[in-house]
Amino acid sequence: MLKEAAEQLEIPTITPFGLVSRLLAWMAKRAAPLAGIAISIAALLWSDFRHEFKLPIGFTSSNMLTALPSLAAIVCMAVGCIVTGVAGPAMVLTHPLRKNSTSLAQLCFPVDSASAADPGGQRTARIIRFYWVGMGVLSAVAWTVVIAWDSIWPDTPLWAGLLVLFAIILFQTVSAQPALRCALNEPNPASTSFYSTLLFSLILQALVAFWAMYALLNSIVTLTTLDVATRGVAFAAIMIAATAFQIWVAWRVTQGWYPNILKHAVCLALFLLGFIGMIPPLGARLASFALLSTATDERPCTVLLFNSAVHDGVPESIVDTQHPSQSKELRVVFPSDNKLYVKESMASTTYLIDFKALIGTASCPNLGEQNGHQ
Repeated sequence: MLKEAAEQLEIPTITPFGLVSRLLAWMAKRAAPLAGIAISIAALLWSDFRHEFKLPIGFTSSNMLTALPSLAAIVCMAVGCIVTGVAGPAMVLTHPLRKNSTSLAQLCFPVDSASAADPGGQRTARIIRFYWVGMGVLSAVAWTVVIAWDSIWPDTPLWAGLLVLFAIILFQTVSAQPALRCALNEPNPASTSFYSTLLFSLILQALVAFWAMYALLNSIVTLTTLDVATRGVAFAAIMIAATAFQIWVAWRVTQGWYPNILKHAVCLALFLLGFIGMIPPLGARLASFALLSTATDERPCTVLLFNSAVHDGVPESIVDTQHPSQSKELRVVFPSDNKLYVKESMASTTYLIDFKALIGTASCPNLGEQNGHQ
């Protein structure tokens, strides 16, 4: 059965080195326009940041020259994450189960009409699709629960969450054998090379998911349990949608849509980032991940420590009445030209504080401590 399916359509195996080599060659020929697009997106994010956080900074000020490299790095990192998220599943979907055998993409979407109408082929396709979607749902739920738990109860050891996530990855890899055995009715349906590729792909996707969720949580100005839950549900929905997109890509691969697949991923990533930049609230949140200063690990939040000698230059509205030597919890702290633009919340007044009025910063109470005092 495997050999018959493999003869339907010759699909080249996607390898990491082959993918990167073709992508770099494609990007080298288009370096100037790609760089221009990245800088344009970075400038758009800078504009969103100024507008949404209501900072009195000119668009052409010197701050823009210092902000653009950080925002351009965020754009490149986001593009890399999206491309990696596409490349990982592509490697698994096109990797032969055995040498000169079929791939998951071919089993999911038979090309010839005879195989597509065969009840056995339909059953195989359903089982593999169910396994693939199940992996995506399990990853979405696991990542959302672990990161939300760590955000609400930050005293939880980091290794505990990593251990849970690694156990999920191992379970997904090990469960591939019984799923394929059931789908193909063969005792040893795949080689060690296939399972190794699957494990490597899952680890890549885990890294992408970690940085995506980390950036999402750190871009929340006011972090509450409801905020974490809302973003967690949104993150889970995005991961499930990404799984559906992977299935669609597998179908397109079986139809011959293969040449340099990562160039499509780069174009898609740039389009998505440009679309986000056209929505100021979303673009500002993405930019805040790179631009806002924070003294707290869990979220953008900082407590300023004042210099008693120049305390008169500090606005009274941001001074903590119980601790006059420090400020209230500030959600927006943006350094610029030896001054700090600070806001207690996004909707509050923007104040300018000279660096000379400060002796340092301190972190805000974490979410778990706040919930415990309520």
